[in-house]
Amino acid sequence: MAFRVAIAVVVVLLMGGASPSYAAACDPGTTQADIDACTPEVHAHCGEFIPDRDAITRCLLAKIRIISAACRAVMKRPPSRLPPCRVPGNN
Repeated sequence: MAFRVAIAVVVVLLMGGASPSYAAACDPGTTQADIDACTPEVHAHCGEFIPDRDAITRCLLAKIRIISAACRAVMKRPPSRLPPCRVPGNN
């Protein structure tokens, strides 16, 4: 009986879109913490590339040994394979 109840709960959660892993089903992209960690490094080491985000990224990666540990952690993070999160109303 308990097994049937557990299966029913899982089915209801999945059908209702209330999956516990729903929040992790997309990549939120750059966070404020990422920006805070790397902004000083951009200004100190790669300012000549502002506002070209791709060039800044290449510059920070080229200077990975001299940037702060916090920014280094951001830059070394593997790229997400999840689709970007969609903001309601911005389709």
